[in-house]
Amino acid sequence: MSSLRSRIALTVALAAAGGLCVYVLIGSMSETGTANAAVSQRVREGLASFFGPQSALPVDAVPVREEGESFLVAVDLPSTFLQRTDDTGQSTNRWFSALVRPEGRTRLRIDHATLPAAAQLTPAAAAALDAATQGSARRQITAEPILNMRARHRSITGLYDGDPGRDSRFEFRAEGIELNARNFSRWSDRHIAVDRLTGLSRYRRTANGAADIGLELTIDSYASVAENPVLGPLQLAAHRIVTNAEIDGVRSAELVTILRALLNGASDPASRHANLRALLPSSLGPIGSFKLDETLEGLDIRGQALTAFADHLHFATGADATAGKIQVYLEIALGGMRFPDLTEQYSAYVPRSVTIRSTLSNIDQDAAARLLGAAPTMDVNLTAAGMPPGRLTGFEGARLRFEYFDADFGFATVTASLDATVIGPDSIRGQADIAVTGLQELMTRVQAEPNATRLLGILAVLRGFGKAEHDQTVWHIVFGEGRKISVNGFDLNRLRGK
Repeated sequence: MSSLRSRIALTVALAAAGGLCVYVLIGSMSETGTANAAVSQRVREGLASFFGPQSALPVDAVPVREEGESFLVAVDLPSTFLQRTDDTGQSTNRWFSALVRPEGRTRLRIDHATLPAAAQLTPAAAAALDAATQGSARRQITAEPILNMRARHRSITGLYDGDPGRDSRFEFRAEGIELNARNFSRWSDRHIAVDRLTGLSRYRRTANGAADIGLELTIDSYASVAENPVLGPLQLAAHRIVTNAEIDGVRSAELVTILRALLNGASDPASRHANLRALLPSSLGPIGSFKLDETLEGLDIRGQALTAFADHLHFATGADATAGKIQVYLEIALGGMRFPDLTEQYSAYVPRSVTIRSTLSNIDQDAAARLLGAAPTMDVNLTAAGMPPGRLTGFEGARLRFEYFDADFGFATVTASLDATVIGPDSIRGQADIAVTGLQELMTRVQAEPNATRLLGILAVLRGFGKAEHDQTVWHIVFGEGRKISVNGFDLNRLRGK
């Protein structure tokens, strides 16, 4: 599942970047005359103001040509990290081209915009990315890492409005998308193919100089093949993926500066902590808040040890911040799960559906940044971050809630909720409620299974602590200072002689 999530995040980022490029190119032209030189100058000034003064371009990098009542605008510039090719397979320095025409004082219509047909990280950039992601792991692969992407068809159309508070809308479409990653230390060799990608991007400038961005994205026929040296080949496919994203309070120039600093100064812990903290949602930072809502239909996973299907998977998350404290939520709904390799006997224990909603609130931004800084790769070192394992230093007051957890097995259901608050480095306080219907049916089924004596004993103990209410068995769990835990009024510390 992680490969799919990484791919989705990459696709969303690329699509959003495309929308931002459109905004920069045409937004900076809203007050220009028809002179090509003036248009080129405005475009270059717009890029510099949007992405920061480091992005200033020479005059010949932004060629402009009048075509009737429209302008053909392009950005041509060599890159030290990305090699690009056009539809004929020839190398090109072009990043973007667009045909635009004015509509009134502040509105510009994009009739046609295109991106390069293919792009590949340069060897130096791929090596830097590999070094940044492999952490302290020793590189075992001697071949150069490769990451490239191509698309058979790409187009962007839309309408820009320069007035703050009014939406600019851009529609984009791509077909025949392929992405390949090979020889990376931390990654499996992977090939990703997408038949069609369509989307709508909304962009609104706010009065305080920031911007709100919205993205609607639909992917038809997604397929991924990964070769992992440990797990072997893994195939993952989805009939359709629908994504909706909102990012508010974006300050793009600050965001680009921070991302550059993270890439160029990853070995400096103090700088890394400061930049990671700045990337967290904040009313004063480059990102105010974000929301992501995603639905996958017709999920198909095939590997050496596992074959699994699901009718749908819904995933939603988001975060915002108030007075230096972060709030995060997570929702997951999974339905129609099937494991064809399981016998009918064991497939009965696969839930028909699972739904979860959880929130984590009142998180101190400095503590969250330390945690992120301790785990730039998979090599987590909490002690070095001032948070030794088992202690929640800096997270005092953080609140975790599972508003609901529901699992439907057909013959039994499980519901649960949790509300807990961190009150010290090694102490939490709160309560949880669990309710099960069909517990006796579950125990009867388990009793009929060979080699299930231990599981049956665990279920018997759990039922002993439970309380019968109507057709349910319930457990009310309370935990507090000193790691005290009670279940339906019984103090579990008594079992340990405390």
